[in-house]
Order: sequence, then C-alpha cells, then structure tokens
Amino acid sequence: MQLKLSGKFAGGLALAALVAMARAEEKTETVDLSDFGSAFVDNWVPPVYPDGPKKEKLNGQAIVEFIVGPDGRVTEAHLKSASDPRFGQPAVDAVMKWTFIPARFMGEAQPSAMDVAVIFRIEQLKKKRQSLMPPVMPRPLDKTPPRGKKFSDPIYPAEMESRKMPGEVQLEFIVSPQGEILRPKVTSASDAAFVAAALDALKGWEFEPAHRGTVAVGSEMASPIEFQTFGADRAEVLNANRVSGWQDAGLETLPLPVVMPAPAYPFAALLADEAGEAEVKFTLSDRGLVRDVAVVRATKPDFGASLAAAVEQWEFKPAMREDRRVPLELSITWMFAPPEANAAPHEAALARLVAALKPDGAGVASAAGLDRKLVALWQPGPAYPNALREQQLTGDAEMEFVIDRTGRVRVPRTVKATAPEFGWAAAMAVGQWVFAPPMRKGEPVEVRARISINFTKPGE
Repeated sequence: MQLKLSGKFAGGLALAALVAMARAEEKTETVDLSDFGSAFVDNWVPPVYPDGPKKEKLNGQAIVEFIVGPDGRVTEAHLKSASDPRFGQPAVDAVMKWTFIPARFMGEAQPSAMDVAVIFRIEQLKKKRQSLMPPVMPRPLDKTPPRGKKFSDPIYPAEMESRKMPGEVQLEFIVSPQGEILRPKVTSASDAAFVAAALDALKGWEFEPAHRGTVAVGSEMASPIEFQTFGADRAEVLNANRVSGWQDAGLETLPLPVVMPAPAYPFAALLADEAGEAEVKFTLSDRGLVRDVAVVRATKPDFGASLAAAVEQWEFKPAMREDRRVPLELSITWMFAPPEANAAPHEAALARLVAALKPDGAGVASAAGLDRKLVALWQPGPAYPNALREQQLTGDAEMEFVIDRTGRVRVPRTVKATAPEFGWAAAMAVGQWVFAPPMRKGEPVEVRARISINFTKPGE
C-alpha cells in the first residue's frame, strides 16, 4: 500500500488524512546489527525435565513468550502453549535465565518481545555437553505496523502554479519507538520544486509506533506525497506548458507530463538579462517516453540546446485512442525570461542571486566555514545525451552552481565539458539537486560549489 496525499489545491486535511491512514507502507526491516537488529541469544540453559514426563519418557515442547530488556536480560516471560501442561513452568523458568545481545534501534539497545519453542527430549538427558545454542532459536513476535494519527497536507509550490504540473516525491523515513519521524530521505522526485514542500509536510505527520506484542519498536516506512493543482485537467496542463501537437490527434485520453523539469537558463544569457525562446519537437512513445528530440528554432543556439537537454529527461503518461496507448508527435515552445526583482518571492530571490553573480555584483562565497558540511537531500543523476549514443562517447562535465538559502541549486553553469551535450545534460541534473539549507553562524546563506560529473557509455 502507498500513502498518497494531495497538494493545497486538491482538498483539505480531512481527505488527505483518511487516505494516508489507509495507505501507509512499511518497508522491509534493516538487519544491520550495528544499527538495527533483533535480540540474539548470548547464553541459554536447558529446561529442567519435570519428573512425571521423565518417568513416562514423554517428549514435548512449550511455547514461551518473553521480553528482553535493553541490558539483554529477560524481564518477563509467560507460557503461550504446551504439549503437556507439566512442561510449561520448567520452560518459563529456563527462559528467564537466558541472556541476549539486545535488540538495537539506530545504534541504541532496545527492549524486544520474542517467543521460543522450548524442546523437551528424553535423549537430551543423556548428553554430557550442552549445545552452544538452543534447539530452536527465539524469534521476534510479529510486528503490528505503525498507525497514522495525523497527516498535514503539503503546500503546492508557488513557482509551479503557472505550470499546473502534478508532482510526486517518494520518501523513506523511520518511525521511532516513541512515534517520532526520523531520518527522512528522498528517493525520487518529479521536480526539485516539490522536495522541500514534501519534507515540510512530513514534519506535521504523527504515528503510533509499530509494536511487537506490548513492546513499541522502530520501523522503516516508505510513502509518496502527491501534488495536484485543483481542477486542472490534462489539456490545461499541456497548454500551461506550451505543449502542442495533440489538439487534432483524435485522442480519448490526452498525454500528461509527470516529470518535466524546466531547462537550465544559459548562464551567460542569464547574467546579461537576455530573454530568449526555443521550440523543440519530439516523439512521445506509447509508453510515455520521449524520443527523437530535435530543435526547430531558437533565438540563440544555447536556448535550443538547453531545452533539448531538458526534454530528453521528461516523462509522460501516454495518450490513448480507441482504448490503446498511441505514440504522438509533439512540440514545445519555452520562453526564457530573466527573473524580476519585484516579482513573486521565489523569482525575486533568484533575481537577487543573479545580481550578486554579475561582474559588478557582491559575489557568492564558497562553502568554506559553514556550520556543518553540505547535506544532499536529492541528487538525481544526469541522463546520457541521446545525440551521443551512436558515438558511445565517455566524458565529463565540470559544473559550478549556487546552493541558495533554501537548499535549492540555482544557476548551474558548465565550466568545461568533453562535449557540449554533456554540459547541458549535467546542468539539467545539477539544477534538480536539493540540499539542506547551508548555514553559517546560525543563518541560512548562499554558497558556491563545483563538481565534476562523469558520463560512461550507455548501459555500462
């Protein structure tokens, strides 16, 4: 099951909470004993054979449920069942003497609930040596997964409102034995613009922790958070993003862009406040994949190259005709406009950053001296340029970029690249990266960074 929530334009908290509580998904547990892990037998003693069954030469077993404390000692035990009632108390008495390497959660010792089949065999009485481990190893009790108590709606990012794009961020996180949400991790995102909003929404979630018996335990969870603009159908999304070619195709179901990151603004043009435009045509396969990207026109070559690199990374839900998925020939026109200082907050912040990077600007400091090292939250890799696939080139691109006060990567530029296509592909990838906000002396700051990205042959 999956947890799916909507953005602020798609309904209120009540609906989101109902969906969330029904669709949470628990991940398979990690078994690294240095960080996570179940209790493990360290020392055991066999049960004392009761006189009656011993005289009768009666074999049997008793199932004992017990709790191991953080110190590895059994704190309580009780009988669940026994093949003969006379085996019950000796089995419980034996288990109470066992010791364990305690269960661990995030490196800390934790209590755990377990059960074990304590075996009684007449032939055991003849053995002079006790085995290192009991005949049947104890096992953790079945886990009851975490239960959602409260879910807050994510806020649809303002910078995406004009594009009306749907979005999704896949998250993994841990629900602690106290019900706290720990170690959130982004495993995929349709656009960097949705990452911070998804993580902010996660902060408002509350869970009852998972349990094994009566013991609360930590658990790994996975969940997508979805964003939708209220009332925007597929035609409106396509029109908002200036995608054409579908209008007269006789489609029953229109294609829908689901991964559509904006192209990187060519750095020189951005610093020169130079506007531009480009048109790219492409084939959308019946699986929703982009093929055969070609620049139709561009006011400058860099605008066309940037848009082509972006389109190669896009993904769509496919078009349908007569209940069948069909390919389409589409095109898109993209307007590159310099950010304005008196515009919406997200655009004004970018305008201020661009002004700082100009030759007469204040500049942006490096990441030296931050309160802590840069922490990446989402770093998708680059797509290999389709134009170079036939040549099977390898290469690299050295990129410089700015991480803004919110942790978003802005204004990526290619310092040098083995081939121009590698530079544009790297700029698209780096432009989607998200970090924890850089902090210096307790305040969020912008920082410059540089990285080299390697491209291997497709399929390697």
